[in-house]
Amino acid sequence: MLETALLLSAWIILLMGTLDLGMVLFRHSIMQQIATRAGRLAMIRGANSTPQVASWGPATVQVTLDQSQAVANLLRPSTAGLTPSTFQVRMEWPDGGNQRDQRVKVTVTSAQPTVLQSLLPGNGSVALSSTALTRIVQ
Repeated sequence: MLETALLLSAWIILLMGTLDLGMVLFRHSIMQQIATRAGRLAMIRGANSTPQVASWGPATVQVTLDQSQAVANLLRPSTAGLTPSTFQVRMEWPDGGNQRDQRVKVTVTSAQPTVLQSLLPGNGSVALSSTALTRIVQ
């Protein structure tokens, strides 16, 4: 009976860890999509963009996706049903401007809470980050 309890406990922990890992990988994949999409949106919103498309940068932009700003409004549909307030997006122009052929760097950060919080050090969540670096084309 004791062996069954130990084996069942180990099996449940392994199963929950596998589910946690799946959720971490899913959230990281969503974050990569958000960073790539933000980079693509920023690369067509340089200093020479058309009047119909507002220019972004070169001032650093930092938003969470639940805010009502242009960046957040365009990226919010990419969250795939996850809570938008858990995603922070930071857009920087490392070359100091938003002119053609300069770069924009997008960093998306989030934390994935885990089912096995009591077994992990700290607050029981996994900190995630994804970065995209693109050149401005307009």
